[in-house]
Amino acid sequence: MAWFFLIPVAALLWKLYQLKQSPRDIPLRFVTLCLACAVVSYPMAMPGGASGVDAVAGHGTAKLVQNILLLLTVYFLLCFYLYSADGPRARRRARVEAVVLAVVGVAISAAALSVPSEVFAGSFSTADMTIPQIAFFYGGAGL
Repeated sequence: MAWFFLIPVAALLWKLYQLKQSPRDIPLRFVTLCLACAVVSYPMAMPGGASGVDAVAGHGTAKLVQNILLLLTVYFLLCFYLYSADGPRARRRARVEAVVLAVVGVAISAAALSVPSEVFAGSFSTADMTIPQIAFFYGGAGL
């Protein structure tokens, strides 16, 4: 199943090559950033990658990093569409959305850091949603 991971990596390498050929193409820049965040977030979801990151940085860090990278993936995809369709007003709208992204990132980080690591261990399906910080972490990242 590890070969499946090569498809997004190959797509990212192709987009990096295209970006090198056309560095001023703003929509291409954002779709490349979108792919890069998606590719980097994938190992954080795998047991080996998550346990490695958690061993170095503490329990739950891989889950937090993965969720922030996925938020960035969606943000960069939004920017790709904004700059493709709404040229002159895209910069202002992207900045507004970046503020929302930053607020959500800080909020879910605070929620994740405010609970003991043993409570934050596990996955979404086994998480205790009666703990407000855990429910906010998953709900905030999902919204």
